[in-house]
Amino acid sequence: MSKFIKKIKVEKYKCLDGFEADGFQRVNLIGGKNNVGKTTLLEACLLSTSLDVKELYMFLLVVKTCRNAINICLTPSTSKNDEISSLIKEKDFSIYSNDDQHISYKLQNSKSGYDIKCLNEEYKKTYSELSDFISLNLNFTGFSLASSFISSSLVSDELLKININRLKLNNEYNDFNDYIKKLFHIENIDLIDNNPYIKQDNEYKPLSSYGQGLKSSINAISSLMGNNNGAIFIDEIENGIHHDILDKLWEIVLEISKEQNIQVFATTHSKECIASYARVCEKFGHKDISFIELGMNEDKRDAMVYSYDWFLETIEQDNELRGW
Repeated sequence: MSKFIKKIKVEKYKCLDGFEADGFQRVNLIGGKNNVGKTTLLEACLLSTSLDVKELYMFLLVVKTCRNAINICLTPSTSKNDEISSLIKEKDFSIYSNDDQHISYKLQNSKSGYDIKCLNEEYKKTYSELSDFISLNLNFTGFSLASSFISSSLVSDELLKININRLKLNNEYNDFNDYIKKLFHIENIDLIDNNPYIKQDNEYKPLSSYGQGLKSSINAISSLMGNNNGAIFIDEIENGIHHDILDKLWEIVLEISKEQNIQVFATTHSKECIASYARVCEKFGHKDISFIELGMNEDKRDAMVYSYDWFLETIEQDNELRGW
C-alpha cells in the first residue's frame, strides 16, 4: 500500500450509504453499539486498499459472507454449487478512499455462474470453476486478503500455517514467539505434521484445543509481522482476551505497526478495550492514532473521528465512547 487511508466515503455497501469519515491515522480503533456497522466499516476500509477484482471476489464471498463459506473453501467441490449460490447476492456499491482511489463494484449471480465487474475489469466463473478457483487460491497464493482480515469467528489454521512458514523464511519466527510469550503462558508455537501446536509446560498440544482468544491473537500478530507497508483489519480485537492482558496486546500491535509501517483498523464494543488503547497510546507516546465512534442519526450511520488529544481528553473526562 503506497499510503495510508486518511478518509473514506461509502455508498450502498451493506448498512453504509452516504457514509463519510475523515481523519484516520496509523492505528485506528472503531467503537459503537451492536449492529451499528463496525465490521461493515472495517470491510469497506479493506476493500478500498485492493483494486484486484479476484481478491475482492475472494474476500466478499469467502471471508465475510457467512461462516459456512470457510468450509466451502477448504472442501470445494461441484456438489457445493447450491451452497455457493446461496452465498451470492446481487450487490452494487461504491467506495472512495482518500482523493484518488475509487472502487465501483457490481456483483451478479446467474443460473450458470458468477459475474463480477470492478474498474472496467470483468470476471466470470461457472460454479464448478468457482470451486476450483477457491481451492487453488487457498493453497497456492496464501489467501492474501484473509491474511489481512482477522476475525475471531473465522480463525483459520491454514492461515496460521502460511504465516508461520513465512516468518521462518524471513527470520522473524523467534520474534513472533517472543511476542506471544508476552501475552500467554506458553513456550512456543510450531508446526508438527503441518498442524499448529502450542508448547506449554514442556508438552506440545494442538492449537485446536485452545480458546478463540488465543487463536485470534496469534493469527493477528503473525499477520501483522508479515504485512510490511500494508494494512491489517482486526474484527473484535478483544474477543476472548482477558482484560488483564489488553495493555500487552495493544503494546505489541502499536509497536509492530510503527516498526513495519502498517496501518491498523480494529473494532471493539468493550469499554475496557477502549480504555486500554488510550492508556497504552499515552504511555508509549503513540500519537499517530485515532478512535472512530459510530452511531445512528435517524436511519443513517455516522461517525466521529477522534484525534489523539481529543480522544485522551474524552477518556480522562470518563465520557461514554461506545456510540449513540
